[in-house]
Amino acid sequence: MGGKIVKVAKRRKLAYIALKIASKRSLVHGFLEADVTDVKKILKENPDSYNGNLSMTAYVIACFARAIHEHPDMRTYTLMFHRRYIFDEVDVSTLIDHPEGKGIPVPYVVRDANLKSVREITDELRKAKLDPLPMGFREKLTPIASNLPGFFTAWFFWIIRQVPEWMRIIDGTAQVSAIGMLGDSITTGIGLLYMHTVGLWVGTIVEKPIKHNGKIALRKILHIGISVDHDVIDGAPGHRFANTLKNNLESGNLYESE
Repeated sequence: MGGKIVKVAKRRKLAYIALKIASKRSLVHGFLEADVTDVKKILKENPDSYNGNLSMTAYVIACFARAIHEHPDMRTYTLMFHRRYIFDEVDVSTLIDHPEGKGIPVPYVVRDANLKSVREITDELRKAKLDPLPMGFREKLTPIASNLPGFFTAWFFWIIRQVPEWMRIIDGTAQVSAIGMLGDSITTGIGLLYMHTVGLWVGTIVEKPIKHNGKIALRKILHIGISVDHDVIDGAPGHRFANTLKNNLESGNLYESE
């Protein structure tokens, strides 16, 4: 019997501190189901620029970003001295599997996601996976932040939170994470938001019998978790946002004519 000591990746240290900050926030979580049977067909019938199918993750980001744009509360942040800041932009932070991450997903921000089509976001995410520096200048900040003592890193996160434009540049204004990549055994889940007001946790697609066009039919259902900052979002606005998001997800709109 025995074991060994291994070194923790520097990116993991940042994730640990971020989650510790998130655990102290007033977050509320909920779950959403959307019928994406027709959406799956549409995505399969429309290839991207890399001769592959359009991405479901890109589709979710496009729908999510437009729902946020329609509901300004979702892009509102609290500041010191009882002030709030409302972003004009909807920049969605997501995670991509990249060699530079060394087993840890690398964050990537889709800028002005509410103005982009599903095809444009699909191409952007696939191009980012081939980019040696998908995070741009932020890639150079990661080693510096990782080598600082924990309390300095936590203080740095707090400072970013108080300067909204810094936060937007570094990590966007909303978050999407794909929990479904963990396998079909996990339908959906929730995560913690260390800075954003709203986050989406994309689960798996499971066939379920539901009422469709007046009949019971087997349909493909996408499971999603939603997290919001309750210091900003109350129940009624959150419910309206969830309804808009569900309608967007079930629409099958690729937003190419905008």
